[in-house]
Parts: sequence; structure tokens; C-alpha cells
Amino acid sequence: KTYFAATAPELMESESEMLRAGWRVVRQEIRRRPLFHAIPAFASAATSVLRTGVDSLYWSIGFGGAVPDSERPRVVGFMTRVQGPVYRASVVVLALWAGAVVLALRWRNWPILAISASMVLKIAVHGLLAVQTRYFVVVMAFAMLTIALAVEEVPRRPPGWSVAALLIGFGLVLGVRAVTVKAEAWVLDHE
Repeated sequence: KTYFAATAPELMESESEMLRAGWRVVRQEIRRRPLFHAIPAFASAATSVLRTGVDSLYWSIGFGGAVPDSERPRVVGFMTRVQGPVYRASVVVLALWAGAVVLALRWRNWPILAISASMVLKIAVHGLLAVQTRYFVVVMAFAMLTIALAVEEVPRRPPGWSVAALLIGFGLVLGVRAVTVKAEAWVLDHE
């Protein structure tokens, strides 16, 4: 309501008018400051995808009531110890997926490209509408599926592209990770 009071005070009289005008006001704001809104959307979506495994630990065993209170200290210790390796494993999976996409583009492997397109669409939709790491568990599962499809295809193809695709994949994901860190810092500085 604070935003509406500042940008469209005439709508403050009626909540139903405010709700009807919501998308119009949102579109106007996005047109007015597209980069200001794109950076947080990118940062939150990319961070959530990269942290899917780590944050899923909390929701599977870390939240109150997931384990008996007597086991809670052990679970918290375990989660603390494995967060780094789980995060790095997510980065590796995404890098291998990016490598699989490079190979799929080279080979014109439509199943891998179709699955990957659905992954990118899911990330984009949730990046724009609502971001929670649990939404990206399926993205990581699809990434693993595309990796398996690419690994199955490698022996049937001429050698040479596989190593290059791996390097490109790792470069892309590490680049996205670096940009994400900068985007997160920008968001925190501009809140």
C-alpha cells in the first residue's frame, strides 16, 4: 500500500480499485526502472538455483520438528559440515548440465534441448514471480537427467567436443556465480 500511496494515491480509496490496477502499476514501474528490478530478480533466481541442495537440507532435516529435539544438535552440526560440499556439488551439477547443453547444441540433440528449455523457463518464471529454492529441485533433477542423456550420447559421437563442452560449462556456471555475488551485493546496497 505504501507504494500505491506514493505512485497512485487516487487508488488508495478503494482496495478493489487498487487490486484491479495492480498489473498496470507494476508494468509502469518495470518500464520506469527495468534494471533496478531485473538485477534482484536475477540475483534471487540464480542464488536459489545454486543453493537448492543446501536450502533443501533445512527443509528436510533442519527445521523445528523434523527430528527429535534430542537429535537437533547433531543435525545442526551435520548440516553445518555438509553445506559447503552440497553447494559445490550443485555448482558441479549445473556446470555439467551447461556442458551437456553445449554438446546438445552441437549435436542438435532435441531431447536435451527441450528439457533444458523447460529448466530455463521454470527459472525465469519463478525469478519474475516468486523465488523459493524448493521450486528449483525439479530443475536440478532435470539437470541430472540431461547429464545422463549426454553421457549416453558421448561414445556415439566423434571425440573432441566433450572436454571443450565441460570447460565451457564450468566457465559459464562459475561466471554466473560471480555475477550473482555482485548482483546480490548490489541489491543489498540499494535496499
